[in-house]
Amino acid sequence: MPVATLPDWIYSNAFSTYSNLATKQFSKLISSGVMVESADLANFLAGEGDTYTARFALDLSGDSDVSDDSNTAATPAALVGVGQKIARLIRNKSFAYKSVIKEKGGVPGDDPAKFTATSIGSYWGREADKLAHQIITGVFADNAAPPTGTEHVQNDMTFDLTTANSGTYAAGITDFSIKSMELARATLGEWMEDLRLVLVHPTVYAKFTDAMLDSFARRGVTIIQSGSLPFGSNLYHSWLFGAGALQYAIVDAKEEPYEVSRNALTGKGGGETTIITRKNLAIAPLGTSYVGSTASGQPTNATLAAAASWVRVYPERAQIPIARLITREA
Repeated sequence: MPVATLPDWIYSNAFSTYSNLATKQFSKLISSGVMVESADLANFLAGEGDTYTARFALDLSGDSDVSDDSNTAATPAALVGVGQKIARLIRNKSFAYKSVIKEKGGVPGDDPAKFTATSIGSYWGREADKLAHQIITGVFADNAAPPTGTEHVQNDMTFDLTTANSGTYAAGITDFSIKSMELARATLGEWMEDLRLVLVHPTVYAKFTDAMLDSFARRGVTIIQSGSLPFGSNLYHSWLFGAGALQYAIVDAKEEPYEVSRNALTGKGGGETTIITRKNLAIAPLGTSYVGSTASGQPTNATLAAAASWVRVYPERAQIPIARLITREA
């Protein structure tokens, strides 16, 4: 019976299935329920175009009319729809190993195919989180900027403690606490009861006591530390997410989503194998539209993190299940 080679494994449907499953397992945002898979976004990625526009109707508002026996006509309230534009993110990543490493047993585990699929899947899970971080950075940057018209109230997504105590550190006043988290949580409005996840910087997380962690757990809130959160000069950003704060889709590229390239002469003839993996991604923060560049078809990470790339299409703060807490730590 012929022995399966690495290309055989990678080009198989089973490899793709296992790798994509690992992506969902290793993404902290997906596994927490904060980032929810969207069939509409998957269909968009399977089709064509740089962007996709999702259509929503804004919540109805205003007082009800008092019915009477007059001939006065009621004035209907307008049904207002909004469009949220979402960008296609085309990404690829290559991994290589020299054959001499494999000869020495450098590929761990009894099943190299499973190991490779898990490694690639976990990479894309972490990459999805990284791209989501860039997007949320841009969303907060837009919110911190003066609004265009009635787009939003400036900084209404942020609870900032850094100006307390005359701008100096004070324990229990300027630092992260259960109380300060609850105050930031209150900015979520109707979403506050659906708070699922708080991302904090490792420096902030290191100060948590067992009692604090137990309190978060009782509230059904997961705490995850991330060194990619903004910080500097003893100021730290923490991000709060309600369930379903972001929608996403990750699909294999249409052409050669997994490819193996072999360079026989590398390593003085020992050879080197390169595995190329290609993905299309779409990540959409609820209520905020991407208006940035799609030059060459691709927003860069820096473009995703820019304030000018985002505009809020849900004007009411309570409709946005994302909040930011800025604290001053010792």
